[in-house]
Amino acid sequence: MTRPDPTTLLLARAFPEAPELAATQRLDRFLQHYWRQRWLLLPGALADDPDLPDLLDGDELAGLACEEDADARIVFTKGQHFHQETGPFDPQRFAALGDADWTLLVNGVDLALPGFEPLLRLLRFVPDWRLDDVMVSFAAPGGSVGPHFDHYDVFLIQAQGRRRWELGDRCDGPRYDRTSDEGLDLVSNFDPAHVVHCEPGDVLYVPPGLVHHGIAETPCLTLSLGLRAPSTSDLLAAWTHACMEPSGELPLELDPPLPADPGTLAPETIELARRALRDALLRNLDDADPTRFTHWLGCALTQPGRDAGPELPEPMAAEALAARLAAGALLERSPGARLLRHDDGQIRSLFVGGQAFPTDGASDRALGQLVDGSVIGSGELDTAADYALAAELYNAGWLYLVDPGEEGA
Repeated sequence: MTRPDPTTLLLARAFPEAPELAATQRLDRFLQHYWRQRWLLLPGALADDPDLPDLLDGDELAGLACEEDADARIVFTKGQHFHQETGPFDPQRFAALGDADWTLLVNGVDLALPGFEPLLRLLRFVPDWRLDDVMVSFAAPGGSVGPHFDHYDVFLIQAQGRRRWELGDRCDGPRYDRTSDEGLDLVSNFDPAHVVHCEPGDVLYVPPGLVHHGIAETPCLTLSLGLRAPSTSDLLAAWTHACMEPSGELPLELDPPLPADPGTLAPETIELARRALRDALLRNLDDADPTRFTHWLGCALTQPGRDAGPELPEPMAAEALAARLAAGALLERSPGARLLRHDDGQIRSLFVGGQAFPTDGASDRALGQLVDGSVIGSGELDTAADYALAAELYNAGWLYLVDPGEEGA
């Protein structure tokens, strides 16, 4: 099993608790004491990153928020109250926003703009299916989305300006009341236990369920790298849907003892229905063929976030793709693609974007390059099966070609 080099990960950049620790020790300490448990500020973790300031600015973010398929919103702050407008927006809307107390948020920015893959690779101590998307927010002074908590792990990267973060406790008990404020799911009686300030290059880790409230102290740009994980109800719903194939079975016997009161939902009917569903769920799980279950899980975990599928290119045969690569072109992973491979000793599969691709005959080196996210040239493909698999992934939109001299997306 291949694990990433700890020196390439975010924790190697900064670890204020014990800066003398080596990268491996820092990662171990983080996973034992912070991961999914406590927040952690990594001051200056990306302060020397030359690419961070150039990823985008507020004007570019506003431009993305005006595109037809934009997943964007503007949240306005007025005292302790918040309200939001959802996009896409007309460009003229931004001229009327004023100089304070608003925040623009756009989801899936990494799917629309190049340059985010190096940031995502800093988090590869988790499986690739955990990487969701990059949300970017630009806030005027006083701008905020209110005190809230997320259902996923998040690394908040301060790219520009200064933001104050008020942090509380995990919101899994009766301490905090929830309120829905014009579509915003907020904590209504939040009393912060900690306050930290983030300057450009600082990174704040916030585990799922921990209440946090960010307030812009200057115009600021913040990147939110979310690491998703399905809940039990998510997996249950997906598995149930996968099992709902026509079976030709006879109707359930839900009748109470007859004759019965025709206008009453009888206790016997309720119990029979409950028992039938429980038995069906257990039967479908216990009797599921291991290969079928693995296939389903690999597809479920790699489903693209926010229903963002790739654009499909003109189909290309493996021979034509081989010629392009021999001429110097490179294959790169499409934004948002999450690849997983599985080998149970009998069947090898590659999962990407909710699809499964057989890898019989493909070389280990080619599979390693695909899953690692590196660019792929003709030197990394050894067999005809390698080229056939690469062509399948290209035609499905999960890989794209960059010709010599072109800048990768």
